[in-house]
Amino acid sequence: MKSKRQLLGELSKKLSIAIRAYRRLLQLAQDTRKAILDDQTESLLTIAKEQASLARNLKAHEEARIILIEQLATYLHRPTETLTLSQLIPLVAETYAVTYTRLRNELLTLISKLDTFNFQNARLIEESIGYANEMIGMFATLSNTPSSTYLNTGKIDNSSYNPSVLDCIS
Repeated sequence: MKSKRQLLGELSKKLSIAIRAYRRLLQLAQDTRKAILDDQTESLLTIAKEQASLARNLKAHEEARIILIEQLATYLHRPTETLTLSQLIPLVAETYAVTYTRLRNELLTLISKLDTFNFQNARLIEESIGYANEMIGMFATLSNTPSSTYLNTGKIDNSSYNPSVLDCIS
């Protein structure tokens, strides 16, 4: 079994890795906003793939972090299911406490910013889909209107218009 000091050091590394991943996710969220606004669908696909990869990596690191917390809880004679980083901070040496406090605060800030960007991006996507649906509806309506030809006399020639049964009903 690893020493308490080794576990604390590994926890610092896991938290630092998580921070780098969340920073990258935040950058990708900003890139997503730009791609949505600039209508760059290819970029959106690339971003989505990288986000999925980062999410898988974060999940693996989170699982490893939970194991470290459980091992530390055993050392500290605390219930393993309930020990959080906030609860761990006052139980460790000051050097670790300062580091964990800084890492925790940075994680919370990054996650909050990421949540905000994701919400805003979701709204942009909803608005884009709504706009696209309106345009499709408009084009569908235009395709149902009679075919007209403008004559050089300034009048409209509808002689090729052959109304359908549906046109007569409405």
